[in-house]
Amino acid sequence: MTVTAVNYTEVVPLVDYIKSKYNIEFVALNRFIPNSYLPENINKMLIPTIDQLESTLSDLDILNSKYPDMNLKYAIHFPHCIIKNEKLRKYIGRCGFGEHYCSIDMNGNMQMCSYGGPILGNVFSENLIDIWNNNSTLNSYRSEDWMPKKCKDCTYRNNCVSGCKVSSGIDPFAPDILLNA
Repeated sequence: MTVTAVNYTEVVPLVDYIKSKYNIEFVALNRFIPNSYLPENINKMLIPTIDQLESTLSDLDILNSKYPDMNLKYAIHFPHCIIKNEKLRKYIGRCGFGEHYCSIDMNGNMQMCSYGGPILGNVFSENLIDIWNNNSTLNSYRSEDWMPKKCKDCTYRNNCVSGCKVSSGIDPFAPDILLNA
């Protein structure tokens, strides 16, 4: 489920329904990432607020109590420091772009992930291993050169890595102090 400002209150009912009907064992929530396919006013309407994200994490905690054997997480990450309730941070992972995955579209274009980002190369005309090992964008993310100093010094750095990397390095949910660092 992609969580938006419009549907964030539907997580618990949806999970309850699919758990009862299909006995699922894993739920991964995605966050809405604005894109060029939608008009700007629609993008703005769908972006959840930080309070709505935290509310969704609280719902995951409720669901975890109901279904302790179910694996629940937010699959599209955001900076851990924006979540006030530390116990809810366990439902947020870290972006694995450049470390564990990338995305390759049907035309062979390699990107950061299925949500987009710059084209890093094309596997039809270049060797995949060469792109993975030698691409300057990948190497920059791996070295964390792009990361604001505040993030580099943060306690949550290893679990967070400044949130979603598709958002040009610094996540739009990052506090203003990071965006201006």
